[in-house]
Amino acid sequence: MRKSHLLTLLLCVVLLGSCSDGTVHIVATSDIHGDYFSSGPCGGMSRVSSWLKSSGIARKNLVYVDLGDILSDSPASFYDRTSNFDGNTTTAMCLDYMDCSIAVPGNHDIETGVDFLNRFMYEFRRPAICANLVIPGSVDPYLQPYTIIKRKGHRIAFLGMVTTDVNEKVPSLILNGLSVRPIAESAANWVKYIRETERPDAVIGLFHAGKEETVAALKDIDGFDAVIFGHDHTRFDSACFINPGAGGNAISHIELSFRDKQPVFEMQNVCLDSMETDKKIDQFLKARKERIDQYMDSVAGSFDASVVVDDYLSGPTAYTGYVHALLQKMAATPYSFAFHASPSFDVEKGEVRIKDFFELFPYPNYISVLMLTPQEIRKILEYSVNLFYDNGKHLLVKEYNGNPSSRFLSFNGIDYTIDLSKPYGERVLLKTDIKDAIPVAVDNYLYNINHGVVMSALNISALEMRRRTVSDCGADVRYASIVHAANSFSSNRNIHIEANHNWSIIGK
Repeated sequence: MRKSHLLTLLLCVVLLGSCSDGTVHIVATSDIHGDYFSSGPCGGMSRVSSWLKSSGIARKNLVYVDLGDILSDSPASFYDRTSNFDGNTTTAMCLDYMDCSIAVPGNHDIETGVDFLNRFMYEFRRPAICANLVIPGSVDPYLQPYTIIKRKGHRIAFLGMVTTDVNEKVPSLILNGLSVRPIAESAANWVKYIRETERPDAVIGLFHAGKEETVAALKDIDGFDAVIFGHDHTRFDSACFINPGAGGNAISHIELSFRDKQPVFEMQNVCLDSMETDKKIDQFLKARKERIDQYMDSVAGSFDASVVVDDYLSGPTAYTGYVHALLQKMAATPYSFAFHASPSFDVEKGEVRIKDFFELFPYPNYISVLMLTPQEIRKILEYSVNLFYDNGKHLLVKEYNGNPSSRFLSFNGIDYTIDLSKPYGERVLLKTDIKDAIPVAVDNYLYNINHGVVMSALNISALEMRRRTVSDCGADVRYASIVHAANSFSSNRNIHIEANHNWSIIGK
């Protein structure tokens, strides 16, 4: 951080009372994940819009910024990527309505694909900035690295960054040669360039990176007056760092004034839990919402049996049978790992609609093929089983805050037995003579940095995981399942649903 400003930042509340140059209001959102409507999971952008209108802040004094992960995960964004080819994306419409000044791409925005990211940037018509996402074989930014915004007679520089998690988590086929440079390196170079070339009155970082990565990257870098960050879905605020959290449940509000030509900040997160939604933005997006609802309710295919999510800790289920078949078809391999992404949702036999696949596959994860030996497969299964059983009894994963079922894995392609009467390390018996590494289809959720069951079980690095990745599938699991169902339906065929009975649990 800019050391000469730290005392000013810490005393900002006292000093603001004597600031005479006027106040610039910077409002930030992050990790909206396609929640644009008041009827959405959090009513995200609708509540943010309502706060902006009720705040009394004049537009000429406001800079509204979004810090990324806004394009992905929702029915609206899925509709835009797969069916809406003759109109603006819902994201661009929403941000334009709210007069958003700057957007920073998040890792999940990049994960939607370069073509869709380019389309959004074209439609947004405002700066989309990121200094450390670089073009193939170069250190040159793929997007505009920074932008200067003038408010109240002052020039404010905003520098964008995205998490380096992109390099490990986004399939190489999706990245299409793009890569992310280390934040510390890029930030040091660009903030120096901005200070010397642009001579702004203040420099603010807009980072789609979590607290740990952001603070570590900037600990030895001068030049930033304040940093707004996102990505880790956790609200945080201090003298010079702030994070609004996810889903539009809160916004970061920064009041920037100048005293003796030096920037003075007052930063706080404003909770929007009790904020009414904006009925006008709902009306503005009404036609789009109706088209999305109609699309989600359309028939995608037909199942010849019910996809029932039974007690996944007791044996094979129809759900994992369906997932294994899909993974193996997409990846062209007879071996796969699967888990229960949707532990409590069943789909009845017969016609299935697009919305059903959002319940079966809550996240748009991609498929990769890893080279693993049978011994490594056994170690992964041992690790997974040990998270849930202790002396033959069910044991909930206490140290994990997400969906515990996603850490109980099943394997298909080799028969095996889980003997709970044995100690950890001896519970899984694979029935195979295979010795060499085999190609295994996995959902990329299984080996990413945050949840890596595979990485944890084998105690290997993300770099080693990437080395073992022999192919990435270009479509996410949800989209592939819908296409597969639609192709079968058009040929008057049902999707076959059946549990894989290649494994069992004994010794309970």
